[in-house]
Amino acid sequence: MKQKNTALVEEAYQYYAPIFSFPPRVSREGLRVVLEALAQRTSGTKVEMNADKYIDEKLLDELEREGLFQKISGKG
Repeated sequence: MKQKNTALVEEAYQYYAPIFSFPPRVSREGLRVVLEALAQRTSGTKVEMNADKYIDEKLLDELEREGLFQKISGKG
């Protein structure tokens, strides 16, 4: 974004950082809400409500086992 105002960047980070999980995972509750809304909008079309059908976090699991996220966070 080429933002040079470090105070503004820090403020944005402080605001948004707590919203995201670390490591970055999909919220199953959030996905459930989206699937329910999609099911309501697409009458006549069956929407699979099983979140596991849409989420595959095997790569994240592997990276976490290998310690990548600890290295990124400075805890490893």
